[in-house]
Amino acid sequence: MSVSLSILEKSSSAYQDALILSDDLPSVNAIREFLVTNGCRIFTKPQLLESGSYLVVHGDYDFVKSSLANLDYSRLKILILLVNGSKEEVASFSYIADVKVVVCSEECIDGSATKKICTFFFTGALPVLWMIPPKKIYRNEVFEKKESSVSRTQTVDDVLRIRKTMEELFSPPTAHHGGKGKKYTPKKITLNPWMAGIFISVALFIVPILWFLVVFFGSIFGVFTSSTLLKQGDIERAKEVSRISSWSIRQSDSALTVVLAPVYLLGLESHIVFPERMVSLLRSVNDGLEEAYTSSDLGKQFFASVTSALGSENTTNDKAPLATMMKLKNELVSLYGTLGRVEADFVRLTTCHCGIFYLPAVQRMGESLTERISSLRSRISEASSLLSLYPQIGGFREKKVYLLLFQNSMELRPTGGFIGSLALVTFADGRLLDFSVEDVYTADGQLKGHVDPPPPISLLLGQEHWYLRDSNWNPDFRISGEKAGWFYEKEMGIPVNGVIGISLPFVSDLLGLVGPIDLPDGNDRITKDNFFAKSLYYTKDTFFPGSTQKKDFLGSLSRSLIDKLLHARSIPTTTLLSTLGSALDMKSILLYFSDPLLTRFVDQMGWSGSAPRGDACTFVVITSDNECISDGAMVVEANVGVNKVNYSVKRDLVHDISFSEEGSISETMTYTIKNTAGAEAYGVYLQVILPKDVSQLTFSLDGIPLAAREEKDRSKPIGPYVEEVHGSSGAKTFGVSLTVPVQEVKRLIVTYNRLSIVRPGVSTYGFLLTKQPGVDDMNTEIRLTYPLYWNARPVKSVRLRSIVGKSEFLAKNSQLVYNTVLSQDAIVAVSFSK
Repeated sequence: MSVSLSILEKSSSAYQDALILSDDLPSVNAIREFLVTNGCRIFTKPQLLESGSYLVVHGDYDFVKSSLANLDYSRLKILILLVNGSKEEVASFSYIADVKVVVCSEECIDGSATKKICTFFFTGALPVLWMIPPKKIYRNEVFEKKESSVSRTQTVDDVLRIRKTMEELFSPPTAHHGGKGKKYTPKKITLNPWMAGIFISVALFIVPILWFLVVFFGSIFGVFTSSTLLKQGDIERAKEVSRISSWSIRQSDSALTVVLAPVYLLGLESHIVFPERMVSLLRSVNDGLEEAYTSSDLGKQFFASVTSALGSENTTNDKAPLATMMKLKNELVSLYGTLGRVEADFVRLTTCHCGIFYLPAVQRMGESLTERISSLRSRISEASSLLSLYPQIGGFREKKVYLLLFQNSMELRPTGGFIGSLALVTFADGRLLDFSVEDVYTADGQLKGHVDPPPPISLLLGQEHWYLRDSNWNPDFRISGEKAGWFYEKEMGIPVNGVIGISLPFVSDLLGLVGPIDLPDGNDRITKDNFFAKSLYYTKDTFFPGSTQKKDFLGSLSRSLIDKLLHARSIPTTTLLSTLGSALDMKSILLYFSDPLLTRFVDQMGWSGSAPRGDACTFVVITSDNECISDGAMVVEANVGVNKVNYSVKRDLVHDISFSEEGSISETMTYTIKNTAGAEAYGVYLQVILPKDVSQLTFSLDGIPLAAREEKDRSKPIGPYVEEVHGSSGAKTFGVSLTVPVQEVKRLIVTYNRLSIVRPGVSTYGFLLTKQPGVDDMNTEIRLTYPLYWNARPVKSVRLRSIVGKSEFLAKNSQLVYNTVLSQDAIVAVSFSK
């Protein structure tokens, strides 16, 4: 120990140097790594060693002997690793002052042997370490004496002493130069810079990217699965998947923060908007799904509470339905806002032209989804507004009675269809007390006295009296609903607080939600697909005076629908409310109330079935210095053939609007009716509603001018004709009677001019399309033709669906064309300039 320490003290180098000589260098790598780890510089050529501390010689006896012969080792502490040496060969090195010999095999220097060899070299008391049995018995007294005088058992003190000595040997020593002490600081061993950079990149960048991709795609899969389960009605499983999705989205957000940190530092955040916006979109969608689950639970509670007293006169003052309704309404308002965020996220993605949204197909898909979300928001908003009616119509102050009109769209009438059946609905204390269905002929049989019918009813239907079943002759349900309530009170002696018109398409949509219904009073199953055919069968084919079959069919079906809606767990409330909102938009449900305040409310919401809808300019956003030119046309059909042929009738509307250089407007409307029925002709009376300022008006059928009929002529008309009838104060209404034979097509062409003038740069033009209830598949085309030097710009609309800028829009030279299937009221609004 004293010798080795003295060597260290003599070393003036900042490092401890070691020279390794071996005839097989790889075999001593373990020794080499140990010395390097403990601060030694390693040399393998003697001429490079300026000053040193240690010498390690490895090989057989001849190699070791020749290496020592050519080397000045007087300053070195020497370790000889003698391969398969004998005692005689070991004794030949006894003349060297500071030497230790390890006798080993060629393969013995591994990790475990290195520790033993180095401990022996730096702290061992013996000069020789035998790691293989000696070949011969060696009796050198010097070695025997030293070997026998040392105990081979290490105590705890020995271990501590060895550890302390190793620390002293490889800790930075203090060298004295010129009497002044300086701290000895060895150089730190560092990794290769390139390897270190790769390691740091993997640790700080690549791993978070991989984790982000895993949780990001997991979030997409979870949100998609959750939404699919919601549509299927599996709410509980959807909730579980949504919770997992929430965790994945949070992890995506955290991982993205780590990944994008260097990007933000470099100021390149504009290049990585896609992943950020996608995570934001997923978060908003998942929030919306969770709110939809809550709304579904509250909706079921509300519906169960409202119908809990059905058929019972026992009511309480319990306001639980109202409290649940308020919670549901608040949740729908929150869902509406969340869907707004989803829509905004989609808009940002479709307009950023980033990520996969560079692809035109993906961009179109995003735009389509944006429109669907916008439509869903409208449905949710309408459902929330509809719930606002509940405190007023729920009978909290007094019992409320409402008349439901089941309108058969297969026998089309102006507000949706022929009124074949009625239902009386009674509310008290917010609960539905009674729901009774009656055949319309039963009520009409109770009418005392005579009521003059409109002329087309008496002339074309041959009816001398006016009854409840034909009360919906006026296209405006505000008038027809009031008339139906008046008839019911006169016939049954029961005043009603409101009238609700329900067309068959809404019942069909409900069947699509709840699934097949087995009628309890008959051996039959009703589905969405066979509903129209079954309705035709039960309301016509086997009907005879005095039969209760129609009443029994509609009553059983209605009660079964309510029961299934009440107990069906697979129908999300948001889907049901969306279906209800869609029915209101498509006019499959029309509302009339005797309360003026409620009447104004439903009229403002567009649920009153007003025809025409109103002034187009009330739905157009214009600046204060612009004027607005309102336009629009509506064709309303009434089946006067006393049959159910409308199931086989198809129709198209093409409206051409031309603007002259002076700004005058000329229009041509072509209304095509095709009867695809196999046996019955379609006798139809059309009410054509046009703006009040029309001039130079002509009507023709298949290119042949129609004969005019005077209102005072009470004789039964023969052949197709046209007549002017009394309409609303803001429009002109004309009646057209015609017949469409089996498998034939008839085209009604109406041409006219407008007195209004469009001034480019000043005028905004709005054309209002008003849909007839009960007609949901009419192909509609609007063509606007204007001078070549005019420019046309679409204008935003409010509170009404706009088809400007939608997929139905097509622009040509000096012409704008709009194609759509008119499923609800819509508007085309354009601003012209030069």
